[in-house]
Amino acid sequence: SSSSAASDVYKRQVISGAIKNSYGIIPGALKAELHARSGNAQRFHELIVEIFNLRVPDLFIMDAVIGMEGNGPASPDLREIGKILGADNAVALDAVMTRMMGLEPAALPFLETAKERGLGDFRDEAINVRGDFAVIPEFKLPPEVNKTAPTSEQSMKFFKSRTRMRPQVAPEKCT
Repeated sequence: SSSSAASDVYKRQVISGAIKNSYGIIPGALKAELHARSGNAQRFHELIVEIFNLRVPDLFIMDAVIGMEGNGPASPDLREIGKILGADNAVALDAVMTRMMGLEPAALPFLETAKERGLGDFRDEAINVRGDFAVIPEFKLPPEVNKTAPTSEQSMKFFKSRTRMRPQVAPEKCT
């Protein structure tokens, strides 16, 4: 069916927001190592939810004044959105963000996992949106990724290079 095909396309989108923000509690190079060890996008999204569930924050604020389109997190494609989003539930916040991008949140694996674990609900009727809500016209999405395919060799090299990074002292710059 066409809805099944559309759902499959969305499931290959790699998008993250408030839930992935908790990944920041992982120290330095361990982030890259965990990314590499996860092996594929599906398992990495499950890992994001596991880390988020260690200590679920009480408040979520998302700066969407200037947004990043396309292939993040280093995408040069910035876009003025002019919004600041806030919520007491990351699943709801990520669902609103996803809908603003023109996608259906139920199709994103990490939101499904978070909902299954009782961390929140992304259904429209479960979210009380206050303020202006509008889909961002022609928002550029990241490239599609096969969520169960092994992480590419190029990505693995990148993650491994990050795990080997160590600070270097520059004595001439020290005072």
